[in-house]
Amino acid sequence: MRADCDPRLSQTIWTPGALMWDNTFGKATFKKPFLDKSGEALNNTGFQIRKGNDPKSALAGGGVSWSSSDETGAIIFRYAEALLNYAEAKAELGETVDYTKSINLLRKRSGMPDFAITDDPNKDRYADYGYNISDQLKEIRRERTVELGAEGFRYDDIRRWAAHKLLKGKRPKGYPFAASDWTGTKINYKIDADGLLDPFVTQLPNGYGFKENRDYLECIPLNEITLNNNLKQNPGWE
Repeated sequence: MRADCDPRLSQTIWTPGALMWDNTFGKATFKKPFLDKSGEALNNTGFQIRKGNDPKSALAGGGVSWSSSDETGAIIFRYAEALLNYAEAKAELGETVDYTKSINLLRKRSGMPDFAITDDPNKDRYADYGYNISDQLKEIRRERTVELGAEGFRYDDIRRWAAHKLLKGKRPKGYPFAASDWTGTKINYKIDADGLLDPFVTQLPNGYGFKENRDYLECIPLNEITLNNNLKQNPGWE
């Protein structure tokens, strides 16, 4: 699946052969997703998150006690986000985007060619926002999705873009499941008609729900309203 893909795919999810840990637990490379594990080690889609892994960490590996001590510097605001924010804001304002000082810096670092605006005939398959936007803005949003994957931006981006159509009535699917890779191992997930893992078919039979007149705003906690009589509950949350 990773053939001819953006190298950032293999930096975001585990792909076969990638180094998982090389420390006091020994050395291990990724072979296949942890569909047969349990607890925090379980992966149920096949797309197992790699981003943020440190193979030399004392906690990288199986069987470790979570009471062990390990420290990792937390990135609060990284440069890539600033560059993507700049490009998107310029495009939204109808101004010229200097890609040499923004997105191309990210693409060059990962070994990708320079940013290009294309009329992709398949664009609505992966990003149907429910409204029309320019090819330029669509590509900038895709770049943001790729670069910031698994970093906690998606929920806010979907609300900021008024893009509930990306998720309403849909549910996450997994990778193409090959039973021959799991001979003798029971995998407790259903497979859809296309052969993809469908782990949330029971929990989300009709996909994600979303009430457009309510869910772009969050519920104000009742204790906050009790403390401040001037606060009014957001629409739909009464």
